Amino acid sequence: MIMMLCIGTLTLSAQTRIGQRDRQYSVQIDFGRAYISGLCLMSSEGEITTSSIVNEFGVSALTYRYDAERDKIKILTILKQMNRPIVKAVLRRDLRKITVTLLRQPSDEMLKYEDAKYNVRYVFTPILEQKTE
Repeated sequence: MIMMLCIGTLTLSAQTRIGQRDRQYSVQIDFGRAYISGLCLMSSEGEITTSSIVNEFGVSALTYRYDAERDKIKILTILKQMNRPIVKAVLRRDLRKITVTLLRQPSDEMLKYEDAKYNVRYVFTPILEQKTE
């Protein structure tokens, strides 16, 4: 019951915040032996873009902020299992490249990115709103 409430709250807050500069993606990050899949909700305000990756159960795997002026990623929250210096460094580097690309390309295009050095693959697929007449 608590899980359903969390998912409902996340959906409601995501729907009320989604605007012209906000984007939603289905995301999968493969780390070789493990992976994360779920939603990525991106919200931009000025030069700052805040993104949250939430799994299918409504658990926040990662929340980060991209500052376009400084061209830097700051990880705000991360799952305990991923809270390792090397994992955070790889995520910061990769997510900076990914976020810049996602913000520059049309919001309806998929993005695939691979970090060959650390064997990490990212797939961001846009979730497009269905228009009803």
